[in-house]
Amino acid sequence: MVRFETKTSWAAEQIRRAIINGRLRPGERLRIHDWAARLEISPTPLREALKALEAEGYLEITPHRGAQVAPFSPSDFAIAGRLTRALDGIATEAAVLQLDPPRRETLCTQLTRLNQSLIDALAEGNLDGAARSNRRFHQAIDDAASSPLLARVREPVHTAFPVARPILWEALEQDAGRRATFMAEHERIIAAIASGDAGAARREAEEHIDSIVSLYSIGVDEDGPALIIAEPESQG
Repeated sequence: MVRFETKTSWAAEQIRRAIINGRLRPGERLRIHDWAARLEISPTPLREALKALEAEGYLEITPHRGAQVAPFSPSDFAIAGRLTRALDGIATEAAVLQLDPPRRETLCTQLTRLNQSLIDALAEGNLDGAARSNRRFHQAIDDAASSPLLARVREPVHTAFPVARPILWEALEQDAGRRATFMAEHERIIAAIASGDAGAARREAEEHIDSIVSLYSIGVDEDGPALIIAEPESQG
C-alpha cells in the first residue's frame, strides 16, 4: 500500500489518477471548494496539490479562472511522439552498451517477466495492472541505461499526455490483433538487447513507439480536438 507523507501529496495523487483514468477530461475545470469537500481536506493543501500538478503538466492554472486539466494539443502530441521515439531508442541503445552479457541476461529475464505480467493483466481486463507492467518494462530499460540526464528529460515527456494511456489500454484489451503486435514488439526489443546489438535494440524500440503512435487519430468532441484510436485497417 502506497503511503503519502502529506495531505498535499495524497490529494495530488487522487487528482492525477482521475486524469490518467479519464475521469477528468482535457479542459475540465477543477473547483477548489468542490474538490476540497470531495477529498475531505481544507483548501490550502489542495491548492498546493494543484500547483504541483501544474508543474508536472497535468493542469493549467490561470488568474480568475483557476485550474483546469491541460487541454489537448494535436501539434504537441505529435512532438511528444517524436521525443518519446528518440528517448526510448537512446535509452535502449545505452542499456545494451552499459551492460555486460550476464547483466543483459538478467535484464532480459526481468523484461520477459514484466511482459508476461502485462499479457496476463490484459487478459483479465486489469487495465491499471497492464499499464503498471508496461511502465515497469520501460523503466527497467531506463534504469539499465544508468543516465540521470536521460531520466530527468524523459519524465516530463512521459507524463505530457496522460489521456493517451487509458485510450491505448482499452484499445489493446478490445483488439486481439493489436494486442499481439504490441507484445511481439516487446519480445523483439528483448531479443535485440539479449543479442548485444545496440543499434538493433535502438531500432526495435523506435519502431515500437512508431507503432503505438500510429494507433492514434485526432477526432473532435464537444471540447474541441480530442485523441481517439484510429479504426483498424481492413483486411483483404
